[in-house]
Amino acid sequence: MLSVIFATALQPGVAATEGFKISSILKFPFVSKDYLLQTKGSQLERELIDRFNKDNSRETFKITCEKGTSNGSYFSTHCHPAFLIKAIERNRRAWRQGDEAFKQPAQLYEVFAEDLEELDLVYRTIALNSAELQQLEREILAIRKTSGDTPSN
Repeated sequence: MLSVIFATALQPGVAATEGFKISSILKFPFVSKDYLLQTKGSQLERELIDRFNKDNSRETFKITCEKGTSNGSYFSTHCHPAFLIKAIERNRRAWRQGDEAFKQPAQLYEVFAEDLEELDLVYRTIALNSAELQQLEREILAIRKTSGDTPSN
């Protein structure tokens, strides 16, 4: 199954999707019950983020990934740009002090929609000059399409 996905994604002359947004894979990381697809999809997303970080000169858009668990047994990786990590930390401090309601990262993504649009523009500028990022985009989109996981913005 993976070989068919990558044979399609590796076709020469196939342009990367203009609508690809790095913010979408941050908000909706790839999840699959198929272990091989999950492993490969997560690996590709991490490679794309690492490649973006390498060429990105704006510290506020540096993306950091960490593993976490909500139930103690199922671990998942969550990646956020620096500006969102700071917002999460501020919210947690304010919540502990009773000054603010606790907000999930998804809620903060909504609050920082303009910053995410700017992140997407910076990403797109870098990706337009990077065959490697364009290839990773195609592979990520191919895996998501095969698994039926196509996140909206």
